[in-house]
Amino acid sequence: MSQFESGSLNQVLETTMLPDLKLADWPLAFLKQYINHNAEMLFYFMIAFGLCALMSRRKIYRISVTKQQYKNEFKQALLILLADSVTSFFLLRTGIVHFSVTSITQDAVVFIGHFAFFEIWFYAAHRLMHKKSFFRFHAIHHRSRVTTPLSVLHQSVFERSFLTIGFVLPIMLSSSLNSLSPITMFVLIAVNSMGSIMQHVNFEWLIRMSRGKRIALIMHSAASHSLHHARIEGNYGFLTSVMDRLFGTYIEDTELVSEKAWKGEGLTRLLQVVTEPDLESKAGPGIQKTS
Repeated sequence: MSQFESGSLNQVLETTMLPDLKLADWPLAFLKQYINHNAEMLFYFMIAFGLCALMSRRKIYRISVTKQQYKNEFKQALLILLADSVTSFFLLRTGIVHFSVTSITQDAVVFIGHFAFFEIWFYAAHRLMHKKSFFRFHAIHHRSRVTTPLSVLHQSVFERSFLTIGFVLPIMLSSSLNSLSPITMFVLIAVNSMGSIMQHVNFEWLIRMSRGKRIALIMHSAASHSLHHARIEGNYGFLTSVMDRLFGTYIEDTELVSEKAWKGEGLTRLLQVVTEPDLESKAGPGIQKTS
């Protein structure tokens, strides 16, 4: 019998399932779940902003972010966090998503399957959002031309809902097959949340993302997504660059920009392009302010 089949996990399962509440008790139960969810997100944001302060030398764009941008991102974040809490409460309360006792092998299969599916879904959804008919739902996210950790939640409810569908579908499938554990669910949410935030921190964190490193051929770093925000097109993938490389949407100077940021030579213009071999940019010096 594995550790995941022990009585201790059964106790965990009991604490993660919502009780059989009367309708009148739903508001209080939702409030508790909302607080718990936001406390987790607050923890991730505290880590991200702390790292931003510590790693300021490795900024990707050395362009000031206005107070108004921070205000706009904060207000939209509150709305998106509310929408996320409503979704999770509904899925758990209705029993659409439930947890089971699983093995390590099941957890690994669920995690890998979910990761692969969401990478494909995110890329396809992101490309769709850049089509003329749908960009109005995505435009709010690109108002943050230079990103902050809060930029991750600076999106429309429509876009958030569309991405959430892709995140939830494999979870629902795993739940229906009694293959979803609370541990796997926690890891999936943590990787998705922290991964998304770290794409928007505007400093290079992926270890020496140089062209000679294999990890650079797979992972998207903060530089990858920062370029997407600044240039609008290209680098549509989530945590990996696999889909972008397959479909020819990878921004060619991504690694060069990453190298400059790592060396403390961040870009000073939104459309600045870095060239080889000396990493000199086509744009001259200067500091901009985003609106």
